[in-house]
Amino acid sequence: MKEKREIFRLDEELANLLEDKAAEKGQNKSALIRDLVKSGLYDLDEAAIEQLKLIFKTLIELKKGFGQIGGNLNQIAYHLNSEGRLVPAELQQNHEELQELFAETVSSVNEAFREIRKLI
Repeated sequence: MKEKREIFRLDEELANLLEDKAAEKGQNKSALIRDLVKSGLYDLDEAAIEQLKLIFKTLIELKKGFGQIGGNLNQIAYHLNSEGRLVPAELQQNHEELQELFAETVSSVNEAFREIRKLI
């Protein structure tokens, strides 16, 4: 998503409050403002935003894990085929079903990933 720069003015009291709150949360002021805008747009409180961030990080880890599983499945298929073993039709069918389920699962995780990213 392309970022757009916004400029706005704050009185000294609000500027100090923004700076203090950002320091308290360990964020820069821009990150704090983005979080505040998102929470206002989606009616999410701070706890909900933090929970979504945690879910987002978990989805990132799941995607990494799926990539590793997919690589392992490909290695298994490669070795079964390259060693000259005849892969029975049932094994081939199970492998294809597993690949299809894997692709559907990855697709679902990617969709959840995109939806949560819109919120955080």
